[in-house]
Amino acid sequence: MANLQKDTPGLAEQYDDVSDLQFEHGKLLLQGLAFKNGDHLLDVGAGTGRLVALAASDYVGANGQVIGIDPLPLRINIAQERARHLALANLRFELGRAEHLVGFDDARFDAVVLNSVYHWLPHKDQVLGEAWRVLKIGGRIGISSAALEQPHDIQRLAARDRQ
Repeated sequence: MANLQKDTPGLAEQYDDVSDLQFEHGKLLLQGLAFKNGDHLLDVGAGTGRLVALAASDYVGANGQVIGIDPLPLRINIAQERARHLALANLRFELGRAEHLVGFDDARFDAVVLNSVYHWLPHKDQVLGEAWRVLKIGGRIGISSAALEQPHDIQRLAARDRQ
């Protein structure tokens, strides 16, 4: 993903404190994807796992599966700790990049979500191609994105943390 160098341990640890707007947009995205019990969801750019934990507990049911990927190890560690704390057996996290979903078979997921991450990705065609590849026929892709021209709290925190 683009701008990986802008991420810092401080930002990863504080992400949940400054990402309420992204979380709310993600909840609306999940609501619009019409999940069924047993669905399989891939969240690309899952960060600290806050949104996918909600998806695992409230949207796909015990027979479903939610996988969150992120390219940043510290965020994955935070997300894995969240999953352990919540005891969600249908939730897991992996290191991964949006442009190369190599660990996933074709037509594996009922839905792919990119919440507040798409605008950071430089190779959007490649990202969408990979999302379509892992999506089942009749599956859904949900994208919620911000405008880079309008910084939000996360960008301000990242700028402050780099100084």
